[in-house]
Formats: sequence, C-alpha cells, structure tokens
Amino acid sequence: MRATLESTADGILVVNEEGRIETYNANFAEIWGLPRHATREAINEAAVLHTILDQLVSPELFLQGIRELYSRSDDEVCDVLHCKDGRIFERFSRPQLIGSQVAGRVWSFRDITDQRRAEAALRESEERFRVLAEVSPVGIFSVDASGLTTFVNARWSEFAGVPVAEGLKHGWAQALHPGDRDRVMTTWNKAVRAGTPWTAEFRFVRADGTLTWLVGQSRPQRNATGDTSGHVATITDVTSL
Repeated sequence: MRATLESTADGILVVNEEGRIETYNANFAEIWGLPRHATREAINEAAVLHTILDQLVSPELFLQGIRELYSRSDDEVCDVLHCKDGRIFERFSRPQLIGSQVAGRVWSFRDITDQRRAEAALRESEERFRVLAEVSPVGIFSVDASGLTTFVNARWSEFAGVPVAEGLKHGWAQALHPGDRDRVMTTWNKAVRAGTPWTAEFRFVRADGTLTWLVGQSRPQRNATGDTSGHVATITDVTSL
C-alpha cells in the first residue's frame, strides 16, 4: 500500500471509518507543507487540519463540506479548492469498502493551477480576439485544421452579404463570384493542407448583384508541437482602389 501511495503524482490522504487520519503520502505532505512522517502514531491531526485550513481561501466551506460528506459516508465527491497563495487543487474522495461496509475514505489532491491559468489565459485571448474582430474595418474569418470555417466577423458578413451563421463551415464559398470560385478554392485548399500562408484577389457577389473586390490573406496557426491547428484570414475591400 505504501508503494502504491508513493507512486502516484497526487497527494493522497487515507482516513478510517471514524474520519481519523491513518496515513498520507509524500506528495500530500509537500502540497500542504506537512511533516513527511505518515504513520498514524506520528500524525498530529489537529496540526494537519490547522495547516490546511490556514492555506485555504474558504476554510469554513472546507469544514462544512467534510461534515456533510461524513454524514453520507458512501458518497463520492469531486470539487476544487482555492488557496490564498493562488494555487488551485482538484479534490476527489471515495469511500473504502470491505464488502458493503465503509471502512474509511481516500482523498486525492491534484494541483491544477497551471491548467486553470492556461484556461483563463485562453479565455482572455479569445475575448480579446472577439473584441478586435468586432471593431475591425476588415473582414476576419478563422478555420480549423481541416479548413472548416469556425468564425466570421460582422464585417466579413457585410462584405459577403451572407449572414454570419451561413458563412461557417464551407458557407463562405457561396459568396465568391462564380468566375473566381474554382481558382480561389484551389489555392485556398492547397494552403490549408500545406499549412502555408495564402494571398488572393477575388470578388464577392451579393444576392442583389453587388460586386466587392477583395484581397484575402491568411496565416497558419501553430500549436505547442508546431503542427498547424488552423488559419486566421482577413479580407480587405479594394473596390475603390
């Protein structure tokens, strides 16, 4: 059991059926700044609890959750703990059973701080892109790695005379002038497959017959491994030039 506890990357805490601490692993001790002694005889439960509570943003909610859980001893729980120093832990607990009898409970704590910060940074980046796209004087669209359009801005919709929702997937091709469609789609699909930049001059024709001359440009987006994850493109109205 000790080898199993120490082989996991999570912090593990084991309690008996009375809620008393039986043992914990080295990662649990490191997470909370506890002594690494993990035998029941060497553990000061009051000190362990005080040390954990002192680091939490909402210690009262932590205690309340434990009390409620122990009143329903066969429940599983998964939640998130926020620490005063900015760390974030995912906490999971399930009962230990001997037959159908609850003999204790195992708690695991996983540091998800970097994951949550990355998610927050992504949301901030997406919001920044959305705001820029809304105020941009050029049409903007983005596609995934397969070339399916996932986003068009209002300016693009105005140029194309196509509602935003209809411009998604392959919908943007319907706005291309029939005389330009094959040429543009051939060069576009080639750039998407190769993950290379793309530039083309072409016409959009609206349902009322209005023509708009445009210059389109795209650049590939790369993921952490350097693979192409999509393209971001702009279309600029050059009709009056």
